[in-house]
Amino acid sequence: MQQWSRWRAQQLFRHSRHLADWAIVATIAGGLLLARGLGWLQQAELAAYDWLTIARSPLPPSDQVVIVGVDEPDIQILGNWPASDQDLSQLLSRLVAAEPAAIGLDIYRDFSIGRGQLALNRLLSQEKVPIVGITLIPDAEKKGVNPPPALAQSDRAGFNNIIVDPDGRIRRHVLYWWTTDPKTGQRVMHRNFALILAQLYLQKRHQIELQVTDRPEQLQLGRLRLSPLKANSGGYSGIDAAGYQVLADWRGPAGTTPVVWWRDVVAGRVPPERLRGRIVLIGAMTESLKDYAYTPYSSQGQASAQPVFGVELQAQAIEQLLDSALNGRSPMRTWPDWSEGLWVVLWIAVAARVVQSRRSIWRVVGKLLLAIGAMGAITVGSFLGGWWIPLVPTGMGMLLGAGSLAIATLQRQREQIRSTVFFQQVLEAIPEPIFVKDCDQRWIAVNSAFCSFVGLGASQLVGRTAHEVLPPDLAQAIAQEDERALTHPGPWENQLAWPDAFGRDRTVATKRTVHCDRANNRFLVGVIRDITEQQRAEAELRRTAAELRDYTEQLELAHDVLQYQARHDGLTGMVNRKYFYERLTFALKQSCEESFVGAILYLDLDGFKAVNDTLGHRAGDLLLIECAQRLTQNLRGSDTIARFGGDEFVALLPAIPQAEVAACVAQKLLNAVSKPYCIEGQTCQVTVSIGIALFPSDGTSSDRLVEYADTAMFAAKGLGKNAFCLYSELPALQTDLVPQR
Repeated sequence: MQQWSRWRAQQLFRHSRHLADWAIVATIAGGLLLARGLGWLQQAELAAYDWLTIARSPLPPSDQVVIVGVDEPDIQILGNWPASDQDLSQLLSRLVAAEPAAIGLDIYRDFSIGRGQLALNRLLSQEKVPIVGITLIPDAEKKGVNPPPALAQSDRAGFNNIIVDPDGRIRRHVLYWWTTDPKTGQRVMHRNFALILAQLYLQKRHQIELQVTDRPEQLQLGRLRLSPLKANSGGYSGIDAAGYQVLADWRGPAGTTPVVWWRDVVAGRVPPERLRGRIVLIGAMTESLKDYAYTPYSSQGQASAQPVFGVELQAQAIEQLLDSALNGRSPMRTWPDWSEGLWVVLWIAVAARVVQSRRSIWRVVGKLLLAIGAMGAITVGSFLGGWWIPLVPTGMGMLLGAGSLAIATLQRQREQIRSTVFFQQVLEAIPEPIFVKDCDQRWIAVNSAFCSFVGLGASQLVGRTAHEVLPPDLAQAIAQEDERALTHPGPWENQLAWPDAFGRDRTVATKRTVHCDRANNRFLVGVIRDITEQQRAEAELRRTAAELRDYTEQLELAHDVLQYQARHDGLTGMVNRKYFYERLTFALKQSCEESFVGAILYLDLDGFKAVNDTLGHRAGDLLLIECAQRLTQNLRGSDTIARFGGDEFVALLPAIPQAEVAACVAQKLLNAVSKPYCIEGQTCQVTVSIGIALFPSDGTSSDRLVEYADTAMFAAKGLGKNAFCLYSELPALQTDLVPQR
């Protein structure tokens, strides 16, 4: 247990010297979390997100979605763009004949163009192959675009609005959006174009419906469970998370989704098997129409950025929904805000702990790189598993925390060297033995007086501990005192048996204090003073004081015995007549001041003389002792009973509620006294006659009250003994006839 206490003290001391380091770590962690909350690290975090996205292996081409693209040759063949209703009808007729699962028309078509309007409306309204159009919900930057009327009536139109991050990249899908109808004031829900097509495919091919889970904000689509993004999800900080947004799980760069061209479909050069059972998207794929955007797979330089056409964005969104719903591929998810903050703080603490290990610089650097690598590996592995964990603030925090603590450690070491030199210069000017130790209890400075006292030179002491140069018992005692001084605030003083350089037993007093320099290095400064002669003088003084104390205690004991004997009966231990009258006088005074009732009970044993004459005086004394015990046990602690002499007792009952209580107490005493006694093997029995006087009703004089109680007692004897009488109940004439003493 003692070894554990010493080990615990050492641990507490070592941790205490790192309080400043942890304050630095806490400041860095708090600053990074604040910067992250303010969005200062968002751009760097999004760049890391793009890097992790590209690091993931692109998924194999999907066989569920096919794009019918429109490029510059198609526009030249069609003659203009948008294509006329007749040309669009011709394309849709070819596609419907191939029996795809659904057709997505990623072309704005809110008005008719040329001839063929009726044929186009019939195709858009047919039920064999559902066709879904697009609409643009108006916002602060763009005006809205309505869907084709035929599709709007059948609720087969979805919005294709996209959300662009501040760096121009698209990393989020919006599945639902809500607007307010200006006419009715009601909220209207809009579905995403890609979500509608994915639902149609899943309903038709796999009978999977979109459902609400036990948590209203979550949606269940097959094996897919979606949760909406929040304003601070992942690396985002305070984004506009309106609608129902999810992180995009891009399948790859541009060209990932299979493409056939408009001209080839119309000319019959595309086999129907390539389209049958799939989702077919129709959209422009030419830069001249400016229908493109940038994803994480686009290169970072603006000059070499690889755009992704709008129809490809929709195709990859559909593929993400289908892959998650059918194959259980987890979409990108994020941790709660508090978990992400805890993650950042945890790794900063790990980096700080590595630096605090105080090993060689290369081992510290190696361990730090290993810790950063472990953090990066966990982050990348989690990203591959569908979890977006903050990377930038964690990495920055580890580097900043480790660097700050390394600088603080170097500064502390330099300051420790300065302090050691200063101590050595100052100590030589002090005549008393003085030493300075570091946190590991190694001497770092001693003066000449200390070396003379110990009998060792400074070169033999500096840099070593007491266990290395002193006898084991003495070294152990010194180490224990050093530990106590290091772990307790304020000066620490103690006395210790410390043989001098000549082997003579000496007693020394040491005073140890902890000193901190500007770098928060802690030093133990100790002063030694030889108190051997002083202790001898003090021991002699203590012996004399002890003798005086014993004599005083004997006098006090004798005084207490005399005081007791002066106030108590020597046989029964009851109070005597003198002390009884003191208590009675005090009770009468209180009765006048506080107006309470009291009683005096005068008791005289009946038949005691016969016991005394028959069994002897010793038996009589034993009977009086036991009778006194019975009387005392049947009275309150506040009552007083005294032996007035022989077999007569007088009891004082102060502060009783009413006069009847005195009668009840008298009856209780009659019953207690009248029980048989066993005295030295002989059974005998006595009774008692009791007279009661009340105050202040019967009087307020001590002598008068005792006299009245005595008179009432004789009246009780006249009634046949073993009875009690109240003085107030005696007729005046009878009072005169009572025998007097």
